[in-house]
Amino acid sequence: MEVKLPEELAKLPYLQELYGRVDWSVRGIYHGYLGWYDGKGTGLNPLPSSYRAREIVELAGGADKILARAIELQKNGEHQLCAELCDLVIEANPQDALAHRIKASSMAYLAMSARNLNTFGFYRSAYAMEMKAFQEAINKGK
Repeated sequence: MEVKLPEELAKLPYLQELYGRVDWSVRGIYHGYLGWYDGKGTGLNPLPSSYRAREIVELAGGADKILARAIELQKNGEHQLCAELCDLVIEANPQDALAHRIKASSMAYLAMSARNLNTFGFYRSAYAMEMKAFQEAINKGK
């Protein structure tokens, strides 16, 4: 389900999503009222995300295969999915320098295409964090 302002309101210059976003605000309200439980049962006592990520990476044929696909997606302009695949690899192995570097590139692209100040700042912050992790992984490999 997508939540957005009615067209007549969305056109008004003073209601442009330059600072926040309607979908983020609605999500925040929803979580505030309903809490953390999503109703799926698996969220009650989840395994560590790194454990799940290692299993998914193994099932997918390894980090190299996932990162090759991430690069393909990045070349096709699918930066969100590229970054999410990199997150799987990073969760499975936080020292994977290539995954951090690929994700950083997509974060930079998403930042530069952002229309809203918060989105730009969040993506730029994510870019900086990934570049720092990339450098740390490279330095540990020396």
